[in-house]
Formats: sequence, structure tokens, C-alpha cells
Amino acid sequence: MSEILAILNFLNILNTQSPHRRSFKRPRGRFCGFLVQKWSQELCPYDMLFGHSSALYLKMFCSRWTEQGAINRPFIGIIYIILKHTLKNDVKWGFKVFKVKEPLSSSELGTLWLTYQEKTMILRIFEYFLKKSDDQEAKNIMGMLWQELDYYVELIKGIFEREGAVVPKGFTKEDVNLDAPNLYDHGFDIMFLRILKEISMGMYTINMNMAYRIDVMTIYEGLTNVTHKCYKLATVYLLKKGILTPPPIITMPKRTEFIESKRYMNGYKPFSEKRPLNAIELGFLHHGIETNNIGMQLITGFAQSAKNKEVRQYFEKGKELAKRQIKTFQDLLLENDIQFSTGSGCTVTNSTVAPFSDKLMMFCIDLLNGFCIVGESFGTFFTLRNDISLKTALLAKDVYFYGQEGLEIMFKHGWYEEPPQTEDRNHLINKNES
Repeated sequence: MSEILAILNFLNILNTQSPHRRSFKRPRGRFCGFLVQKWSQELCPYDMLFGHSSALYLKMFCSRWTEQGAINRPFIGIIYIILKHTLKNDVKWGFKVFKVKEPLSSSELGTLWLTYQEKTMILRIFEYFLKKSDDQEAKNIMGMLWQELDYYVELIKGIFEREGAVVPKGFTKEDVNLDAPNLYDHGFDIMFLRILKEISMGMYTINMNMAYRIDVMTIYEGLTNVTHKCYKLATVYLLKKGILTPPPIITMPKRTEFIESKRYMNGYKPFSEKRPLNAIELGFLHHGIETNNIGMQLITGFAQSAKNKEVRQYFEKGKELAKRQIKTFQDLLLENDIQFSTGSGCTVTNSTVAPFSDKLMMFCIDLLNGFCIVGESFGTFFTLRNDISLKTALLAKDVYFYGQEGLEIMFKHGWYEEPPQTEDRNHLINKNES
């Protein structure tokens, strides 16, 4: 952000040359000193976390402090105009540097299309949560995420336009009802944000592996940085509030050992003793309970607010599936004399007014289904006790068929936007013959 740095350096020089920079008595010195001081105190930490939207944060900062009457209005107006121009050209500036000549590949087109769908959905969800939240720290976390995702959505939209591709519809203001009452209690918004960031970590890794153009790779690199920082902020917040329960503590190992018998995998043999859980298995089971507990709360709210009867029944079935997974994982922990305790908060209210469209809620559950299948596949692969591997594989099968049912409902109602398609050569050949 060379433009932003130049502006800040200019302000710093003005303040340094002012003979009253300590007392800030003169309007110019008072404003410049105040702005530079506030930038270093308030924005630098966020700029380090979210480096790609410095202009956005400085713009927000200038607007906020102008409203509070803390700085000189005429001078801030000039800076605001400069920043507005910088922000407007921010997207173009990034791609002029890269000078991309290669056409967008099919894998890049597909991943960008899917990312656009996901991010526009998340933007709509957190517009609702931002309006309903009464916790300033939670609003700060959600607000920063919203600003970043909105920035990258514009970048992706710009790529589509330059490549001559139609911009996906995604999810719009029509898919959210900001006037709907609270559907979830305090803490759920950040818990859900944390789950979404877990999904994003895996998605961006896959997307980066399928990217070949520098501008596309830069988008996923930036989104990955945003995800890591937001996940960390959300985790710290939830632990501080007592909403998130950390995994159990086990005794630290004092020496290294190697597995010398296949009996280590025993779990389903009736006359063999099951070994205690290892740390990897314990962590996987804890994570499965944690994510399914949030999923159960989410889909319960969806079920009681969805407008379509078929959709409500589908969500009710999903709630029972989440319960079954939680019970399976908890039973495995209890067999090993480990008690799992969920945190406080994160409850569903008695509201039946839908904050989101049925289309958005169905897409959200479809996304979470995919995350669940991948997570359980990961657990099946790295779990060394065969009873746990088999149980998680069976649960993944149930989630897969549940997800297929959801897709059929979305197709039936025309809620699933069609991804970019390859050419139907047979159709073209037959059309030419006729």
C-alpha cells in the first residue's frame, strides 16, 4: 500500500515540523499528531493482521473520529477524499502490478466461483450477527472479517469481469432479514465464525494448489492470512468468555516408544482388551463433539425458522444426525474415563422468524456437510484403533447421503447456482448436423 504509506509519511512530516507537536495547539499539528498517534495505537495491530486492506481501515478510522469531533474536519475531509480515491483504485492497482496475460484456467475459474459463493454467504450471515450483537469485542472481530471478505469479493468480481465471465449471483441482500429478532444467544456468532474459519483453512489450501496465476494465488494467500488471524482472535475471545472448552489434559510422555504389535489397533475383537486412547484420537473425538455441538445449535435455529416444510424436515433430520455423532464420540470418551463438558452460552432462542432465506440456509448446511465428511475422513485415516475408524467411517457415510438429499432439495427449488461448465461437444456436433 504505497499510497497509504506516502500519506502517513506526509502527515508525520507535517506534525514533526510543527513547533507545537507536543501540545497540538495548532489545528494542523493537532490533527497530524493525533492521526499518526491513533494510527500507531489502533490501526497498526489490525494492519499487521490484515495487510491487504490498510486503506479500508484508515478510511473507517478517519470517518469514525470525524464523527466524534476529535479531529479537524476540513483537513480530514481532504484526507478522506484521497483515501477514497486510493480505495477505489486499490483493486486495479494490485493487478496492474502483476500484468497478468495468461487466461484463467478451468480450476481457477471453479475455485474462484466457489469462493465467491461462500464469501457472499458469509457476508450476509455476519451482517445479521453484527446488527444483533451487543458485545463490542465480538463486533470488532466480525467487523474486521466482514471488511476483509468484502474486499476479496470485489477482487474476485474484478477477475470475472476482466476475463469476460458472468459474475455469479451468490447471495445478496435479499437472502438476509436484518430486522429478524435474535435467533441465537450470545457467543454463538463467534463460535460459528470460528467453525467457518476452520473450513476456510482447508479450502484455501486446496484452492492454492489449483492456482497458477499470480493474482489468483495472491487472493488465496491473503484470505489464508485473514483466516488464521480471525481464527486466533475468535479462539482467544471464546476462551476468555468461558464459551469454548479446551481439550482434556493428559500426562506428558517422558520417553519415546514404538508400536511393536498389531494389537495396538484392537477395538472390535470381543476377547481383546482395548488400549487407552492416544492424544491424536482424543483430539479428534473432542473436535468432533465441539463442531457437531455448534452444528446442532445452528441447524436447530434453521429448523424452527425455515419457511419451506420440506426444508424444515430436512433440518430436523440433520439435528438428529448431529446428536448421533455427538453421542458416538462421547461414548468413546466415557469408555476411556474422560468426561467432555461443553462451554456455556450458544443456545437457540424461541424465535421462529427466519433471518436468512431457505436458499442460504440450505447452502450453509451443504458446506458444513462437506467439512464434516473431510474431518471424519481425516480422523479415520489417523486413528489407529479400528473400532474408532469404523464408527467414524459409518458416520461419514450417513453425512454423505444426508448431503445428497440436501442437494436434491436445492436442485428441486432452483436454489443451487450452476458452476461454470465445460463445452458439451456432443450437443454441438449434433446441433451442427441438424
